[in-house]
Amino acid sequence: MNKYYYVARSPTGKKEKGYLQVENENALIDIMLKHNYRLIKYHIAKKKKPLFSFLSVNKNDLLSFCENVNMMLRAGLTLKEAIHLCQDVTNKEYFKKILVEIEKELSKGKSLSSIINNYPEVFPIFFRTMINLAEISGNLKTIFEHLIKYYRFDISIRKKTLNSLFYPSLLFVLCFVVIIVMSTVIVPSFIKIFNEMNVELPLITRIIIFLSEIVSKYYVLGFIILISLGVFAYFFSKTTKGKKFIDKLKIKLIIIKQFSKISLTSRFCRSLKILIDSGIPIVSSMDICSSLLGNLYLKEKFIFAVDEIKRGANISEALFSTNFFPTLVTETIFISEKTANLSYSLEILSNIYEEELQHKIQKLTTIIEPALILFIALIVVILIIAIFIPLFSMLNNIGA
Repeated sequence: MNKYYYVARSPTGKKEKGYLQVENENALIDIMLKHNYRLIKYHIAKKKKPLFSFLSVNKNDLLSFCENVNMMLRAGLTLKEAIHLCQDVTNKEYFKKILVEIEKELSKGKSLSSIINNYPEVFPIFFRTMINLAEISGNLKTIFEHLIKYYRFDISIRKKTLNSLFYPSLLFVLCFVVIIVMSTVIVPSFIKIFNEMNVELPLITRIIIFLSEIVSKYYVLGFIILISLGVFAYFFSKTTKGKKFIDKLKIKLIIIKQFSKISLTSRFCRSLKILIDSGIPIVSSMDICSSLLGNLYLKEKFIFAVDEIKRGANISEALFSTNFFPTLVTETIFISEKTANLSYSLEILSNIYEEELQHKIQKLTTIIEPALILFIALIVVILIIAIFIPLFSMLNNIGA
């Protein structure tokens, strides 16, 4: 059942709006004609998402769901019974409500794939495609195992990356706090003393005082500007144009392009392996992979790659045409296509680039951490010098 929003003219000519829960658009039209309503426009109503993102369904929730369902199916329970028990396991009310709806629809004899297609904001295209394949092949347990492997891999990469960047981010925030405290609390108190004693200030002290006054006067305005830019960037990133722009920066910017390239390559190899092992045709697998990578800029390149495969090109040739993947990937896939050992090669490539990503992140953090510590120390030393030079001069004058 789908919920439709409609705008229609009543028999009296009055414009009315509302919602109807019907099987499909033909059923909606039939109901309107039956009551002599003339439809002006209609569309499937968007399902309300939780206000806060941490309340919505994420990959950890999907992994937990797959693990629980797989365990229950192997224990001999039916899919409907497994879905019912999952309702008690999940901690998120939003996901629990969806599982209740899924159970109701399963009771009516509908397939799981047709039901979850109504929840694209919860179940990604990869999940929906795999479930559809499971129902066609009649091998639901195996497909759930593939889903578990994929989500474990994806969550593992994300967690390792975030853990590696946590300490440098903390140091950066600390550096920012030190600058604000020094500029708004410590330096102004010494400025007052120097002004009262009429001390001649050296150049470095005058520069620090000038910068401190700017920060003290405008730090609130600067904070507001930063928040405004952050809000603008957030909403801009939600648009197609903004997301494409950001995705292009991830690949083109010198600082982060290596990390993005390695991460996307590893994810692509792992995803393609799982899809091929599940029996999905290569053209469909490449289409799904383009969405799984989550990069609109790269997705456009995949369109041409898929077209090349449709014309009879090999996977390696199609990937080479994207001008994105490393030579090792295209050459290894080229050889494995000849030896009919593509799945194993993709797994090896995925592991290689996952390890390389972790190595590069660790290398970056070993550089960033001491650099930030030295930067904080340098700021403190400069402030001490700028304050104590005139302070010693003032004490010498008093002694004299």
